[in-house]
Amino acid sequence: MKQQPILNIHDTVKLYTSEEDQEQLPLSNFTSSFNKADLLIMDNERSKKEGTPIRTDYYALILCLQGSCRKIVDHHSFEVLPQTIHLVAPGQLSSYSDTSANLKLKMLFFKRTFLDDLQMSQEIIEQLLLMNPDYPPIFDLDPSNSENILQLLLDIEQEQQLQPPFYLQVIRCRMIELLFRMRRACENCLSNSPKASDRKFQLLHQFRKLVDKHFNEYTKVEAYARLLNITPKHLSDLVKQASGDTALTVIHQRILREAQFLLEYSAASIKEIAGFLNFDSSSHFGRFFKHKTGLNPNEFRKKGKIG
Repeated sequence: MKQQPILNIHDTVKLYTSEEDQEQLPLSNFTSSFNKADLLIMDNERSKKEGTPIRTDYYALILCLQGSCRKIVDHHSFEVLPQTIHLVAPGQLSSYSDTSANLKLKMLFFKRTFLDDLQMSQEIIEQLLLMNPDYPPIFDLDPSNSENILQLLLDIEQEQQLQPPFYLQVIRCRMIELLFRMRRACENCLSNSPKASDRKFQLLHQFRKLVDKHFNEYTKVEAYARLLNITPKHLSDLVKQASGDTALTVIHQRILREAQFLLEYSAASIKEIAGFLNFDSSSHFGRFFKHKTGLNPNEFRKKGKIG
């Protein structure tokens, strides 16, 4: 199958907002000296209540101020709550759902290249952006740090809107401080987490990582149990106890997310998608998809293009 689509900032905003709302977004608040595809700061006021899986070419740093939603980033599923910050890296498959009516987010989208002009070690910048893949990329903030991060985001937004002299340099400096504060929260969360030494957590995490890697190759619980060197029953019981879902549900959810992503954002035919996901026929894939979503693949694809 052809290379999977990667969305840029502008395309993502178009997908998640209506045409009328897009006119109200700060996509035009940039001069020719600044590529508007490199950075955007906005809230979620005009965003859709649910976002189907996407992959992007930029980082998304998201501060939750109130309300909640469910977020899935690669093999991690987590709840976004007030006084948390999370980071989605380029290339990761992410989606959101179950948004509360009062959800309020402050979101910073930026390309890695935007930080290249800073006179500081690129290795340090890379370390600031590097997340531990063994943990969900979301971190609790104490009230003081949450307020400081919000103020940094508001400062960046104001610089973006007013564009005074040296505003790009100021934005970059504010972003570096923001990333350091996020890393501080990251280190606190990891050092206080009891899960690292929990055998059940380790097995569950290894299972989710394997599913994320082999979802279009292995579709049976038995295959993953063999890879983990445990019995299928042990794996099923462990996943059920730790997450509330069956192991087969976890596998099917990952296949479904990839199917939704490919149907909405790729030009691949339904037959090609079915083959990529290891279904023996398009009709088998269609039955699976309709059972999970209530729509057949063609209906889902048309709905996405209309929406």
